[in-house]
Amino acid sequence: MLKYWVALLVVLNALALAWQWDALAPWGWGPQQHQEPERLKQQLRPEAIQPVLAPSAADATPAQDPSPSDTSAVPGSPAAPQLGAVPVLPSAPVTAPAPATAPR
Repeated sequence: MLKYWVALLVVLNALALAWQWDALAPWGWGPQQHQEPERLKQQLRPEAIQPVLAPSAADATPAQDPSPSDTSAVPGSPAAPQLGAVPVLPSAPVTAPAPATAPR
């Protein structure tokens, strides 16, 4: 009895795969095609779009690598090296809040 269930599942899986790959489309049995023709009609001069390439790492000025013994190159400090073309801005020092005193 189990072999009939396995055979049935194999046949159903084969039919599902054929349906998914549009093998049954000539007979009207295929998945729905999701298209958006209204969006294509709303485009204004799509041929005018020109892709812009980002500057490569070779075009940017090379950043200096800090040595391991250099303690002045802390991220956020003015002496820290710049990362590519984006400067690292110094941040305000973070101070811990004062401990709250419990009423006695």
